[in-house]
Amino acid sequence: MNFSHITWDWKFGDFNFAVDPLSLIPEGYDGSGAAFWTVVVGMTEADATQVSDNHKWTEVRRLRNLKISETDWWGSTDLTMTDERAAYRQALRDITNTYSSPDGVVWPDQPA
Repeated sequence: MNFSHITWDWKFGDFNFAVDPLSLIPEGYDGSGAAFWTVVVGMTEADATQVSDNHKWTEVRRLRNLKISETDWWGSTDLTMTDERAAYRQALRDITNTYSSPDGVVWPDQPA
């Protein structure tokens, strides 16, 4: 069987593709064991950039949520959260509104 003649039907937003699996280009790694793949066939460069940025923002949100969850104990009922800790958690929550590009994200320093 010649795999170059097999296509996958794929939809992203308003885009429909019949994709040759050999045309997939690795884009990055999401940390979970699965690779990101950006489809080049049938996309403009702007569309490919948008798909790539969407993957990157997903990773930013995953890391942000992890960082917030690591500090959830700061808000336990028997503790009083310091202003620095509250500001850190707020900065994490605001990260997707603060930066216009996932490539420019600078993570705030976690207070002691």
